[in-house]
Amino acid sequence: MKQQSARSCGGERRLAGSVRQGHRPALSTPTLVPSHRSCAVARWPLLVLSAGFLLHSGLYTSYAEDAASWGVCVALYDLPEVVDDAAMVGVLGTIVDKCTGDSRLSGHVDSRAVLLAGHSRGGKLSALAAARDTRVKGVALVDPVDVTAMTPSGPGYPSALPGLRAASGPPRRLPALIVGAALNSDMIPADGNFRRFIANCPGPCWSVELQGAGHMQFVDMQVGIFSMFTKGGPTPDAVVRQVTKAAILSWALELVVPMARGEAANSGQVERLKQTAEAMQRLAPLSSSLTGFDGVKAAPGSSASSSSTASSSSTASGSAAKQAAPAATPPAASRGPWSASDKMRYEFLMQMKARELKALLIAGSIPCGDCFEKEDLARRLVETGVGPMSGGGL
Repeated sequence: MKQQSARSCGGERRLAGSVRQGHRPALSTPTLVPSHRSCAVARWPLLVLSAGFLLHSGLYTSYAEDAASWGVCVALYDLPEVVDDAAMVGVLGTIVDKCTGDSRLSGHVDSRAVLLAGHSRGGKLSALAAARDTRVKGVALVDPVDVTAMTPSGPGYPSALPGLRAASGPPRRLPALIVGAALNSDMIPADGNFRRFIANCPGPCWSVELQGAGHMQFVDMQVGIFSMFTKGGPTPDAVVRQVTKAAILSWALELVVPMARGEAANSGQVERLKQTAEAMQRLAPLSSSLTGFDGVKAAPGSSASSSSTASSSSTASGSAAKQAAPAATPPAASRGPWSASDKMRYEFLMQMKARELKALLIAGSIPCGDCFEKEDLARRLVETGVGPMSGGGL
């Protein structure tokens, strides 16, 4: 049987645009949007994605395409010249204005659900802008770099940490995802790396450390000049990107967007992030920690609330710890179209071997004698709520 696509919205469309900032030349702002009106959400969350220093937005195209396929409007941008960090805060605000006010987008973009994400310097810029702009409801920082002893703060180049600490703490409690490369010391001094950002997030924070990744393995292709100064780790570049994109999408769709739309964080959301981390650990060696979720309410139908801190780590082979399976439920053949979370779960399951999928079904006492293909096993796991990234177990 041919493997089926697990795209939730059938792909994406690209809109070209530009933003004029003062007397500077217009900057390019290509925007990727979900291509089908049948997307699971009526209005799209907006994610503004910032590239690293001297890197162009095309190096992050796969991130934008994947997010758009899950119902997220993604704005990329390129500047015609280098702009200092303080000025970039205004640029990012203007991009948000443009995307929420553009006649082609305003009827579809949910201005309540604005997220910022960025790699390297782009992570720092996202944190700086989020601290100033309360429209931003979450930040995803991919191996972010703050000021260091080699590049100290100065006019136009402030540290992002004080603002992140204030935004993450009460009363705002801005949710943050921080993905770090454990093998980035050849490019990033310890006094400005991702661990400093984690230490300055007192609020809801999901941190993921890829133990076999270097700083430049997050981009879609290697850049010659940077490849001369940095080495990659044993985790393949494609896997580094796959895990990072999965973390961003799960964090956005399971936690941040519902919170932006008025839902209080609950233990079910935290549990699903844990399960996403476990699924990611099947792909790459990593450690994961959830902090700042003190006192979140129990999920509907649950009698327990989440603890404030939860962490897990993979072995060198990237295997995940097993949890007890839930009670068996019959296949949900008539439950209707899959949600974005269902489809994301299916993609993760398809990374596993067929015998592993069958073992999960057997452990959950789910009948699978009629499943003859890997796709059938993965579909049965999704439809019964069993397996990694499910709401109920394993």
